[in-house]
Amino acid sequence: MKWLLECGADPTVAKNNGATCLYKACQKGHVAVVEELLKKDKVKASINKPCGNFSTPLWIAGDEGFKEIVDLLKANGAK
Repeated sequence: MKWLLECGADPTVAKNNGATCLYKACQKGHVAVVEELLKKDKVKASINKPCGNFSTPLWIAGDEGFKEIVDLLKANGAK
């Protein structure tokens, strides 16, 4: 993922259902990916963007039981 970001990939592009890279990383419990994504200002600016089902990265991380990700998101402005 680091390589893709270095090559200019836009991590805020959403799938048809509204899920972004951040949302999917939070849903799957990928702490290192979430940490890397949160280094990008563009990702931080969209941290509260809901998916098509109106759940946010913070909500899905909490629903899946990923406390470390919840804490990371909150520390970076998720509400």
